[in-house]
Amino acid sequence: MDMQDLPDLLAVDGGGSGCRVALIWQAVRLEAMGGPANMYSDPEAATSALNDLLDHVADKAGIGRRTLGDLPAYLGIAGVMTPAAARGLADRLTLPHAVIEDDRRAMVTGALGGADGFVAALGTGSFFARVEEGQMRAIGGWGHRFSDEASGAWIGARLVRAAFRAADGRGARSALTEALLADHGGALGLLDRFGAAAATELASLAPRVFTAADPVAVDILNDAKTALSAALADLGWDGAAPVCLTGGIGRRLAEGFSPVCAPRGTALEGAVRLAAKVKA
Repeated sequence: MDMQDLPDLLAVDGGGSGCRVALIWQAVRLEAMGGPANMYSDPEAATSALNDLLDHVADKAGIGRRTLGDLPAYLGIAGVMTPAAARGLADRLTLPHAVIEDDRRAMVTGALGGADGFVAALGTGSFFARVEEGQMRAIGGWGHRFSDEASGAWIGARLVRAAFRAADGRGARSALTEALLADHGGALGLLDRFGAAAATELASLAPRVFTAADPVAVDILNDAKTALSAALADLGWDGAAPVCLTGGIGRRLAEGFSPVCAPRGTALEGAVRLAAKVKA
């Protein structure tokens, strides 16, 4: 986007791995990066990280922090689940003109460049979205125990399940399942390690699946692509429209999925586009 065509604005992309801000001030774009900002898992730390980041970018622009509150602003922040939570965060950040939502819309808008289309966001977790005539519908994203098909955590959980089945003599034993069992001293050790594992812990197993020349790995990845297709079909995908696959797992699954379109921009770019539509 041409900076000359944009008003002064503030845009933030905030998630569990960190947050980024873009400030457009007098046709100059300034960016800064900060710590994690997930309002569901740790609202106090997220609010603190966002305030620190806003202080930093205001100093970088040579303006007072109060000036940011006068700007149209869009913040896509992980874990903002309700309008009340959004209003409360806007108050704590002293951004009265900000539109604050969870981080999905910014991600989708950035990936599609503001156009219509389908997006599958596949990282540690996952969600799926369709934008049609400018309106977004998103599904999934309810956590690895209940949802998040084809995500890193989903793939890792499938590997652990395959290892347990192999240990019981109910499923194929392969180099991949044998190695996982051996690493943890057998099935009981595997249960102790992953029985109550967080999504990030399960997702740490996904690289094993992608790099193994192994029939179990092939089955898991085929299941992931089937789950991906089914979720997109729930949004009306006909198998012919290109799908934008984002996230680390999305980039890996894109190698064997068709038709695919490359992301046009980042979640921060999406937040900038959305901030430009906010009325201060």
